[in-house]
Amino acid sequence: MEENPDSSMNGQSRAIPAEYVKAVFEVKSRFNAQNVKNAINHIGELEILLSGQNPDPDGYNLFLPKDFFWSLVFFDFKIGDRGKLSSLNNFLDGLKFRGIAPSVILRYEGFENEMLTGSVELFLNEQKEEAIADVSSSQFEFNDLNASFVLRFTEENFSRFAFSTLRLLNPNLGYSNYVSGSSNSEFV
Repeated sequence: MEENPDSSMNGQSRAIPAEYVKAVFEVKSRFNAQNVKNAINHIGELEILLSGQNPDPDGYNLFLPKDFFWSLVFFDFKIGDRGKLSSLNNFLDGLKFRGIAPSVILRYEGFENEMLTGSVELFLNEQKEEAIADVSSSQFEFNDLNASFVLRFTEENFSRFAFSTLRLLNPNLGYSNYVSGSSNSEFV
């Protein structure tokens, strides 16, 4: 914070105590392999704050709270990046950091339905035969579980992302039926 070039009172950086940080959203302009990798590396800068649990709820907290989560937000998915699973594979590095939540892609360039929002979600399957298989998933082994990152574009993904984020921030909110969309359009 001392290296901040803006020395005015309004431009000063301020630290937020770790116990008050509920979530981090890393925002990138475009969903592609390099931006996913850069976003995960940026989340990795929190590793020391994610590496433990605060032992005394009334004492000085050194780590992010146990209900902390993080997510990636991308503005665009370009049609030229379709079918490139390296973008999904780069999510693997994020598994070493606790609190991974679904990520969102706000717009898919070139798709006839402009109301579609992308979602990247992690699915862990206890049995290999239950693995999710489609061309937009990246399957791998993690801690003896079969797992997949799945990319889907649907109309309801934006509201699903918003409501799930609100539920993660406040678990007492419950579930909303407003997640349902008007069509079953899906990118696979």
